[in-house]
Amino acid sequence: MRLNDTPSGNRYTIGLFGPRNVGKSSLVNKLLGQDLVLTSDVAGTTTDPISKSMELLPIGPVLFVDTAGLDDEGELGLKRVDKSYEALRKCDLALFVLDASRRSGEFSEMAQQFLRESRKRNMPTLVAVNKCESVEDPVSYRKCFDIPTDIPIVCTDALSGSGIEDLKQAIIQYAKHDDKPIGLTDGIVSAGDIVLLVTPIDSAAPKGRLILPQQQVIRDILDKDAMALVVKETEVKAAIASLGKAPDIVITDSQAFKSVANDIPSDMPLTSFSIIFARQKGDLAQQLQGARALDTLEAGDRILISEGCTHHRQCNDIGTVKIPKLVRKIQPDAQFDWTSGGEYLRDLSGYKLIIHCGACMLNRREMQYRLGEADTQGIPIANYGMVIAYCNGILERAIRPFGIQEDIMDFDAKKAVDATVKWISDWFQVNGPGCNAIIGISGGKDSSITAALLVQALGKERVIGIMMPNGEQSDMDMALLLIDHLGIESHVINIEAAYNGAVKDIECAIGELSKDSLINLAPRLRMATLYAVGQSRNGRVANTCNLSEDWVGYSTRYGDAAGDFSPISSFTTAEIRAMGRVLGVPEVLIEKIPSDGLSGMTDEDKLGFTYEVLDRYIRTGEIEDPKTKERIDMLHERNLFKLRYMDSFKYER
Repeated sequence: MRLNDTPSGNRYTIGLFGPRNVGKSSLVNKLLGQDLVLTSDVAGTTTDPISKSMELLPIGPVLFVDTAGLDDEGELGLKRVDKSYEALRKCDLALFVLDASRRSGEFSEMAQQFLRESRKRNMPTLVAVNKCESVEDPVSYRKCFDIPTDIPIVCTDALSGSGIEDLKQAIIQYAKHDDKPIGLTDGIVSAGDIVLLVTPIDSAAPKGRLILPQQQVIRDILDKDAMALVVKETEVKAAIASLGKAPDIVITDSQAFKSVANDIPSDMPLTSFSIIFARQKGDLAQQLQGARALDTLEAGDRILISEGCTHHRQCNDIGTVKIPKLVRKIQPDAQFDWTSGGEYLRDLSGYKLIIHCGACMLNRREMQYRLGEADTQGIPIANYGMVIAYCNGILERAIRPFGIQEDIMDFDAKKAVDATVKWISDWFQVNGPGCNAIIGISGGKDSSITAALLVQALGKERVIGIMMPNGEQSDMDMALLLIDHLGIESHVINIEAAYNGAVKDIECAIGELSKDSLINLAPRLRMATLYAVGQSRNGRVANTCNLSEDWVGYSTRYGDAAGDFSPISSFTTAEIRAMGRVLGVPEVLIEKIPSDGLSGMTDEDKLGFTYEVLDRYIRTGEIEDPKTKERIDMLHERNLFKLRYMDSFKYER
């Protein structure tokens, strides 16, 4: 990579997948406008994923990844298939390619398997039917290859160039290029700030240039109209003394954490390049818990150190020398293994801890996959910078600029999951032995995580998910993703006719209904539907409200606030998300922005404050804005009645 090139980790990644000899490589060449990828009529010419860069406006810098055929055979062929699916982890958009001349249906099962995998990742997916003699109506191909109606199909012919422009436009249309990760210094650097950057120049530093994380952070600071002052670790005191005012924040190479922390005032904000990337590419709360797992290490425990790139190892390399040395100060008999580049172990069960680099060369999707695999397998994972900060006793200080809540720092999500699963199991033993759990599936985090808890407690055979759209539901694919992920029985019951009929009859009687009445009618109809299903299928209805929603009354009484049992009402939104990762719920469901589905506003927009602020206030009593505190307190007092049984008159004779 040249100095001024966009790093591959920051490029929008488009992967081409499909059987052998359908023209994937030829399509890449046509999309690039150059013959850069080797093509041949011989099946299996592409053996490993091949990446090629270009600019595709308005998306910007993109990376095309050409993969081996998913129908490859033999021991070596199956390894190539694994590599192709491995490439899917880092893609932002998947392009599945089929051959128009091969209509026998032999690839339908393969297509279905691939589309299930892409759906799990909430990945935009297109189907290109290649080798079409003309740009035909794709309807026949959809039926022939059994392609779902929500997957766009484009007819192409790479040889003649027919349909290539249509394919480019489809990529542009369906690419979620506006779904950008948080900026590197968002929330910690503002216009006019002075940022002191500490970049050691030692034997491991590249000759004549700064390393990529340092380059990117400098550029991000400049984009924010802030000022970056770059010094070596030996010049920190002199730099601060020369400034007319104290720096607003100090960002250091993690390896210099100890000396920098000693050289600056204790109240001066401090973090590292590595931790900045940990936030952008992953989950700080998860990695905080991972760093704290260092204190649980026992003699002989194995630790996996994983880097996202390959580089020449220096004699004092950070991953193979410095970090193991620091960790062995905590546990002298710790054992280490290493992976680098695209390599990442599927089976992590042999490790007590994973320590990962800052992932500057990986995109967010790949890093999210790695974090998710660690969570699913119950292995703590932490970033280089967080481990170094922890070993030097300054981790809390190093993450303070990001506003991580103290309650989340100490929250043991696995313990919470285990306790909740046991509670559900015990509750059913008393209140419904052999009964099913009935749950409304919206595709949001609360219903998704509650459903996953029910499956853990009761088994998927006793969980029935009910999807209840009011007419068209734009995010129905989220609900279907969960259903597919859990493998539970499910049904779609559209309440549109009941809703419209009720609105019409009520308005005929009393006049126009208020906006809030229209919003709350739908959840009440949904709850009535769930109870009807429950009575017919020997079920108990699950309530899916969390503590944060209950605290401010953000639910509909006798609607989503109702139910026979409430598994997650003791947990805040942030805690629920952490539990979802332990349960292996797809990340897109955990992070889905909640809304009522009718007003067009997010929950936070309607409430007038963020769940982060609310959760912190609930757990710590701390809140900065007096007006927000006043509003939360008012909503809490006003809505306490929703959590009580119905008031009733007690007549004494």
